[in-house]
Parts: sequence; C-alpha cells; structure tokens
Amino acid sequence: MKFQALMVSVNDASAQLLAQALDDLSVDHERCSLDEATPKFEDARVDLLTVSFHDPAAAETAIQALRHSSMSKTAVTIGLVDDPARVTQAFGTGANFVLFEPLAAENTRASLRAAIALLQRERRRQFRVPVQLPVTLNCNGAAELEGIMLDLSEGGMDVLAAKALEPRQRVDVKFCLSNAPEMLTRAQVVWANSNGQSGLQFIEVAEDQSRALSSWLGANAPQAAPDDPEPLSEYKLSDLSLGGCYVETLAPFPRNTRIDVCLRVGDFEIHLDGHVRVVYPGHGMGVEFVPGANQKELVLSLIDRLMSQPGATPDLLIWPKGFNFNASIVPETSASEDGPEDALVKLLCSTAPLSQDEFLTELRRQRRSQPEEITA
Repeated sequence: MKFQALMVSVNDASAQLLAQALDDLSVDHERCSLDEATPKFEDARVDLLTVSFHDPAAAETAIQALRHSSMSKTAVTIGLVDDPARVTQAFGTGANFVLFEPLAAENTRASLRAAIALLQRERRRQFRVPVQLPVTLNCNGAAELEGIMLDLSEGGMDVLAAKALEPRQRVDVKFCLSNAPEMLTRAQVVWANSNGQSGLQFIEVAEDQSRALSSWLGANAPQAAPDDPEPLSEYKLSDLSLGGCYVETLAPFPRNTRIDVCLRVGDFEIHLDGHVRVVYPGHGMGVEFVPGANQKELVLSLIDRLMSQPGATPDLLIWPKGFNFNASIVPETSASEDGPEDALVKLLCSTAPLSQDEFLTELRRQRRSQPEEITA
C-alpha cells in the first residue's frame, strides 16, 4: 500500500522540490490550500503532511485538524519555516520534522526518507493480531485487575477489564504468550469506555520482550505483517557517553522517537536502544540510551575499541522503532539530579530549553572537561 502525502499552503518552488523527492520515494502526493485540506483528512487517509509556517496560525489549524481526524491522526508532519526563530513554534504546534525555506534538495530528501522510514515502522508496529488471552493490570499500586486481551500489536493492545480504566492512566501490564517468557511492561490508557474496554499503548518494552513480541506476532498473524524499514545511514557520531550520544544528521528524528542505534568498528558491532531527547533541524539529535542489562558494558567495549584505534570513526546505522503521536505519552528518562552524573545525558534531558548555539557551546565545553566521553 502506497503512502499518501498532502502539501498544504506550500509555495511553488517548495512544492516542486517536494513533489520530485516524493516521486523518487514512490509516495503519492497532492497539493491544496488550507480550506481544501480539512475535508481531505476525513475523506481519505493522509500519511504525510507538509505545511508552510509562513502563517503559523493557519499551520497550527491544519495540524490540529489532522490530529483530530478519524483517518489521518497518526500522519507524520513536516513544517516548512523561513525563519529559524519559528522552529520552536513549529515543533510546539505539532510538526514532527522541520525544513528551512528555501528548501535544499539534500535536506529535503534526507528528511523525507526519515519520515517514510518512521511511517513504515509505525505501520508495522500498529499491525494488530486478534487474540483472547488473560492479562493482569496493576494501576498505581492498587489491587490487581484481571482482564482479557482482545488484540495485540507491537505498540499496544485492546483489553476488556473487570472495571473501567481512566484515559491517560498508567498501568503495569502482565501477560503470557505461547513459547515466550512472561511479559511485563508499562502502558498508558489512550481510550476507555464505561464497559471496561480500553486501548493501551506501551510506553516501555524491554528489548528481549520486544523481540519475543515481534516474533510471536509474525508467527500468529492471519496475514503477512508490513515490512520494517531499511536502516538509515546518513549519520555521524560526534559525542558518546555511557548513557547517550549526539548524532550529526540533516534529518533528525522527532523528539521521543525510539530508535535502534547500531555502531560498528571493524568487525565489532553493537546495538543500543535509545530515545531521541534533543532535536536541531539540519544539524543533529541527542539520544539517551535505554538502560539495559548490558548496555553500559557494550558502550565500554566500543570505547575501548576506539581508544585502541586512534582516528577510527564508528560506522552508524539507525532504525526507527516507534513514535508516540499522543503528546501526553513521554518516555521516562534515567537522568537524575541525585544519581551518578552523566554530563551528556543531563544536557540531553535538561528541562531548560537551549538554542542550537547554546547547546553546541555546552557540548564543546563537555568535550574539553569530560574524559569519559568520546568525540569523533
């Protein structure tokens, strides 16, 4: 099934470059005004929206209409800005990617490739398999609640429980699949009705459980699941600590995207699970690694390899693993003011918004003062 793109209030020069790039990626596309866009969100599925922020209020109206539609609410959005000062506003009103006008062909193609990879992953992650299995829910330490799973995907499940849950409520979910270890994960209620039926979206799934879940879904699906995206390679590692990294790229993934970071030096290769915490369009993204049983040991092994080979630069591949279009679902961070200090992770997870220049200045300062970090 082809993806469908809509270009809203885009000028002629940008529309021409976007159309060529979308054609190269085999994405169907249409150009329209804001007034024409809103009905299209309901009449047909829109997977990718590009919208000009020349009029920020109109762009926000388009994105809000998209998110509240029944067919297109999980579309990936790309905001076009002609002033760097509008980047924060574009992200704040719901843009997932940002491109600067006048558009540059290389940046445009890179961002569209990343957006399509994210769409492919989401189509795979939301692929649902009907199933009826017992599930146990624990809501904020209250008594366990028994329920029946009605369908399951990599991203969540529908559940019928003994009593109604509350939207946005966070729950611990426990269930068993055939030929797989017991699953225990954290989820958030994204919708619920008075009859006890709820839609749960997984917030965190351990890497081994994620693999087991994907394998079970593939083996039990009544039809073939959508393909996963190919890895993307337009990335350069610039900073690395035990808990995170900064990656230079023209097309950073949206904040809070979960990604698989593959780092390779010669025949030595590691995969690290991470969340995108900082995004600077056209420059790069900061990634916090998800703590795992051997995550720090893997990073230390990589650092040892790099130290033993002066001048070596690790090859870097990235796969998107998932993205929450519900802005209220934010993955938890391991950064703590009271815990062991990882200066890079604390910078990536800082609650104080930093401009790109401020962030890069602090990053350079850390490079001079933190010997445990690796810079490429």
